[in-house]
Amino acid sequence: MRTSVLIVGICSLILISSCAQKHIQTVKSSPENEAVCWRLISMNAAEPQVIEQILDREVDDFQGRVEQLLVSTEESIDTLEHLKTLISQNAPIPPAVLETINQRMKQDLALVEPIAETLAQNICWRDATDHHLQTRSLPPLIQQTRFKGILLELAASVTLYDMYLNVIATVNEGERLRTFANQGDSGYGIEKNRVAEITERFVDLENLGAVRAMFLQYDAEQDAIAGFRKQDERIAYLDILIRSSRAYRELSSVTSTQLLAYQQSIQAHTVRDNLNEINTLVTGGLSKSFGNLVGRVEERKGILYGDAELEAYLASILEPGDVLLEKTPFRLTDRLIPGFWGHAAIWVGTQAELKELEMWDHQRVRHYQHQIMNGQLVAEALREGTVLNTLAHFMNIDDLVVLRRKNFSQNDRRKALIRTFRQLGKPYDFNFNVETTDRIVCSQLVYMTYPDIAWPTEYIAGRYTISPDNIAAKSIEDDLFEIVTLVRDGVIISQDTTNVMALLIGAEK
Repeated sequence: MRTSVLIVGICSLILISSCAQKHIQTVKSSPENEAVCWRLISMNAAEPQVIEQILDREVDDFQGRVEQLLVSTEESIDTLEHLKTLISQNAPIPPAVLETINQRMKQDLALVEPIAETLAQNICWRDATDHHLQTRSLPPLIQQTRFKGILLELAASVTLYDMYLNVIATVNEGERLRTFANQGDSGYGIEKNRVAEITERFVDLENLGAVRAMFLQYDAEQDAIAGFRKQDERIAYLDILIRSSRAYRELSSVTSTQLLAYQQSIQAHTVRDNLNEINTLVTGGLSKSFGNLVGRVEERKGILYGDAELEAYLASILEPGDVLLEKTPFRLTDRLIPGFWGHAAIWVGTQAELKELEMWDHQRVRHYQHQIMNGQLVAEALREGTVLNTLAHFMNIDDLVVLRRKNFSQNDRRKALIRTFRQLGKPYDFNFNVETTDRIVCSQLVYMTYPDIAWPTEYIAGRYTISPDNIAAKSIEDDLFEIVTLVRDGVIISQDTTNVMALLIGAEK
């Protein structure tokens, strides 16, 4: 029984990136991968021992990759369980957890790809029967060698399938978790709706039926496999891996009725999620239209606009990672934001500062080198998206505060800046939801840059949000941020800045 159907139904379940998706399409037709497999088998005519040696190396490499993936899967499961606990408590997902989930998805992907490649390049062993080999004018294979190839293919299949059952299926259990997982994140190269696409292929009845058929054939060949296990430790390893897999335990006994019921439940989730997304898009679309409309309403220029002396002063004291909060009461959008402060941004630093931090040639920074050399050093999420702007552009404001993280090591600063650069290019989130990472608002830029902080959030209109005032509160509530400079109505406040800040945001110190 061929596993090309299984490849479509399993490999494509796990691989999430666009690069991997292209690979899947190749696997689906599989001529290249079949060619790789048959080239190896064709060596049997002259060098049967070489085939055995190559297969042994493949199994050894595969074993190391499986161990890495198993460890990563356990960590992903722990992260998901923690996330499920937060969701059950009706609490916002902290930025550190959001970051961890995206990192886990990216890492799991990197570990899954070589296993999928192993599967793809070992898809011809079941076809390599004596009769088939004769039609290709090839001598018969040593049965032990053929069984090793078959078991390697099946072991790779169940490893990928277990990844689905242990991770992706868990994600599908809850609507909020499912929604987050499907949003994608350009900063991590995760495309939108990948989990939904994976699930759609998983619940395909033809694919699931093919999996069950594979296991039935595997069970029927146990006598032969048992004999080879005693002679070959690698065959013994592959056999143990298959028999101990969750996929083998659960899918060997599942009925067609149960498969159909599961498929229907997943389809019901999809319908509900699509309706929720439509509602979100409509709400967000209205917010976007309204925001773009009122965002153009500006009664005057800001008090600090064009203040070259203050701009030079700020440029001399700002450090990479500093948080900038501003107030623009002359804009209608500012009046619609609760609290005193209306906007937040991050100072990314100059070319010299980034070189000193050994970040200038970092892959996240390299793309923006020209802009940085052009003086665009302020990262901010605006209606047009998350971009870099000049300080002069930013200073069309009346009030300003610069907040700096205390006890900040160079390594901590580098990590924070990488997170900042990861957000650049993302669209604006007109739904103001801190649990979306594929699009963000200005205050969420700070939220994601410093994920270790227990940021205050508010539950408004069915979503958790963070305002610039929530960020400002951290300068008076604990010892995490210090007020470096506070400018009120164009005047630098040099004394008692903490109490002034408390009065501005209506907090008590």
